[in-house]
Amino acid sequence: PEPLAATLRELAAEPCARLLRRIEIRANELDGEGNLEPVIAELARLAPAFPRLTELAVREDCVPYRWIDTGVMPIRIGDVTPLYASYPLLELLELGGKEYTLGALELPALRRLALHDFGPRDIASLAVAPLPVLEDLELAFTYGLTIDRIDDVFRPLLDRTLPTLGRIAIVVQLRQLMQFLVRAVPASNLARHLRVLAFRRYILDDDSVGALVQWAPRLRALARLEIEGSGLSTRQRRALEQALGPVLAVIGGGPPGAPSPGGRR
Repeated sequence: PEPLAATLRELAAEPCARLLRRIEIRANELDGEGNLEPVIAELARLAPAFPRLTELAVREDCVPYRWIDTGVMPIRIGDVTPLYASYPLLELLELGGKEYTLGALELPALRRLALHDFGPRDIASLAVAPLPVLEDLELAFTYGLTIDRIDDVFRPLLDRTLPTLGRIAIVVQLRQLMQFLVRAVPASNLARHLRVLAFRRYILDDDSVGALVQWAPRLRALARLEIEGSGLSTRQRRALEQALGPVLAVIGGGPPGAPSPGGRR
């Protein structure tokens, strides 16, 4: 983290820093080592040097295939709340690491929010965050996450209305959670103004397909419903296509003759 913080200080000293609109940090944890919290704190401290910064993205670095299972993991991000007062005009925030603290999430100009280690504490923050212009929300749930009283945990978020929210992408690999979300999200106030809804990575089972078919009358109002195509049977695809028509966009692999990604634009 210290070399990265030093790089930020060097960048802040450049005259062109005042024109910078986006900072993207790519980093991983290696063998349990790695913590971006000091970097986040330094970025907040350097805010006067970056008066036009509106986008901050923390993403996992591209890992060579040979490194898989060698201790390379998403990096710890830590407390991001110092950024809120420092960058009140932030329009994009992507947290592609783990163990971050959102706090009150006071970013009134935020248009895109992507959280890649999403859990119950984050649900509570997002449920009350003042996000008057949020347009795009991407939630990737922590692998291995277990949630007791799942409806109670999600209900405050699902019941809120965000009039500007046009897209939700949900990334989840847990059967219980996906079965809940494919039913709860289409019926929610949160989804009332959506144009695009995406369920990614999870291979839909019959229960999940049945839920999407059940909610087809409401889902057909979307411009696009994206689902994972890998592992989807011909029977499941046909049921979804018949119920959802041109709104459906199947992403990824599938059997011969399957519909290509579509959706109304």
